[in-house]
Amino acid sequence: MRGEQDPERLEPDGYFGYPVDSGTGGYMDAQTATTLATLGENDEKWWDRLIAALEVTQRDTWAWANFLPVDHGANVLAFSSGFGDGLYPTYLGLDADGALCGFLTDFLVADPRPTSDPG
Repeated sequence: MRGEQDPERLEPDGYFGYPVDSGTGGYMDAQTATTLATLGENDEKWWDRLIAALEVTQRDTWAWANFLPVDHGANVLAFSSGFGDGLYPTYLGLDADGALCGFLTDFLVADPRPTSDPG
């Protein structure tokens, strides 16, 4: 959650998430986000390079890329996002010491209702 997000104000089935535009989501750290913001001002072709990287793995309904926008270690893990544009909840996984060890985004493509009576 970000500072202004209050879980007490969520509806029962509500969630916080990140917005997706152009049907592509991604993970990056804060330093890489700053790098991309700077690139956006100085390098108009970085987005074209990301699209080209996604096209390498393109399949009928999805694509992904481990995109390196610059040569000094910053990377973006970009991927197709479920049903396209929208707001998707993302969860952080912590290890036994409380350190961040994973991300999971729910692209809301699976119906949470059971498909049959288990009894």
